[in-house]
Amino acid sequence: MQKETTPITLKETVEMATTHAKEYNKSIKERGHLIAQRMKKLRKDKDVTQSQVCDTTGINRINYSGYENEKATPNAETLVRIADYFEVSVDYLMGRTDDPKIYFAQSDTEQSSESSEDRIANLERQLSEMQKLLAEIKNQA
Repeated sequence: MQKETTPITLKETVEMATTHAKEYNKSIKERGHLIAQRMKKLRKDKDVTQSQVCDTTGINRINYSGYENEKATPNAETLVRIADYFEVSVDYLMGRTDDPKIYFAQSDTEQSSESSEDRIANLERQLSEMQKLLAEIKNQA
């Protein structure tokens, strides 16, 4: 059974497109506002000037001022530089999270504060627990 669709007029199509464009522009503007606020707060918390940030990051001083004053929005590369400078995540700068911490996944090859013996004991304990769970699942089947 095919669902009937109601044709829409050109005027309705234009109105829908205009509404979506306005919503998109509003969200972009809100995001820029949040980025500017967070950049300014981070800089003041670190007690540095815009010039100091620019000297360290290589960002053009006029552009940086524009970011903090909501005249421009930094591109992805610039956001990374700013986030690195302030030691926060790009997600924090963009308002996707309120947690400024940067989280890194620890790979198996990275050094850990645990000794090798502790890591082996930990892994053996985890393996034993998994084997018990697997046995329980097999018994239930």
